Amino acid sequence: MYHIIYMSTAVRRFSGEELEALLTISRRNNPAWGVTGLLLYKDFSFLQVLEGEQATVEKLYSKIVQDNRHYGCTVFIREPILAREFADWSMGFRDLDRSNGHASEGFNDILQADKTDISGFPRKVRAFMKIFVA
Repeated sequence: MYHIIYMSTAVRRFSGEELEALLTISRRNNPAWGVTGLLLYKDFSFLQVLEGEQATVEKLYSKIVQDNRHYGCTVFIREPILAREFADWSMGFRDLDRSNGHASEGFNDILQADKTDISGFPRKVRAFMKIFVA
């Protein structure tokens, strides 16, 4: 197993509907790629963790970098891992700009003000999540 943790900047603010469409596509395609992960959005910025087989994750990341809806992809971590940390999530997601969140399938309450226990996440992922939500 392998993961990449990166951040990028959206070219413009994404609406809730646009984020939901992005999540729907990810949740449809990622199982076919054998990829799981986490996507956070806040203040025009994305933080994403992709995990799976190294060649697949690298190929998917190369495709993501070419997406013209964002720019400035910066990889913070690119390394082998012992096991998936997000095995149950084809793509966990949270829009941190919208305090009330979404009720749509796949949108979850991670990092909501009243649900800040992220102790179950890997140490490196927790560090980036804390920086990202600050």
